Amino acid sequence: DPHVREMLKRILPMTFGLGVYYVDLVLSRRFLSELGEGAQSWFGWASRLCDLPQGIFVMAISSATLPSLATFAAKGEMDELKKTWSHGMRLALFVAIPCSVALAVLGEPLVVLLFERGHFDPQSSYQTGRALMWQGGAIFTVAATRQIVPAFYAVGDSRTPVIVSALDLLVFIGLALGLKGTYGHVGISIAIAGSSAAQMLMLIVGLRLRIGALHGGEILGSAARVVAASGIAGAASWALARLLVGGPRWLPGIAGSLVFSVVFVVAAWGLGARELAEVGAPLKRRLRRR
Repeated sequence: DPHVREMLKRILPMTFGLGVYYVDLVLSRRFLSELGEGAQSWFGWASRLCDLPQGIFVMAISSATLPSLATFAAKGEMDELKKTWSHGMRLALFVAIPCSVALAVLGEPLVVLLFERGHFDPQSSYQTGRALMWQGGAIFTVAATRQIVPAFYAVGDSRTPVIVSALDLLVFIGLALGLKGTYGHVGISIAIAGSSAAQMLMLIVGLRLRIGALHGGEILGSAARVVAASGIAGAASWALARLLVGGPRWLPGIAGSLVFSVVFVVAAWGLGARELAEVGAPLKRRLRRR
């Protein structure tokens, strides 16, 4: 059946791309195994905290946009495909950028709040926070990548993301080998962040060459407002967390998180971020039902 052959033709490169991810994961563990006691755990705990916003928000948005992108591609409506993709990218960055900033500036206080008890001592919190600053700070690049890849799949190009994944693996290996000796487990986190940024940039260039203009001005304008709001919220929460040092160790994490959330929403509203209303609309509807 020609449709089955076409399906296999598209699935096989995607399967290879997934395999590259697991090679990346295995190599990370291999490098960390050389860095002494605790390195694996500190890196792993930081990764788990990053999985929360990525799993709940980033993957949900990218999964929701793929059917629409595929429909427009099948109909040859490339302008609508670009508009839909741009809209999804703006929503993804609206969620991911503040998450990146929050995890970068409040990494250690959040680790203390969530994990520090029993055998998880202040040293473990400090080392996990260092790793989280880099891994968490790269969430926005992961979000962008998750939005770009479905656009390739929608237009029937499953090879470009795989090629970029292979290049991304080489970037990761190079950075990890160069940084692990100086920075230890944090160097592996830096390598993860750096390779993710490289992957995002290569995919953007590839998609631009594949389908043409990408409404870049619209996306950059939206991202600039979100970065500004996140920066204001990050500065306010970091300052508060520093002021609360010396009190209960869990207090900076919870107070900083609350302040970040409130200040970000107010700043985003003041800067005219349209995505705020779109993200908040489902919550408003649910509250009205109750």
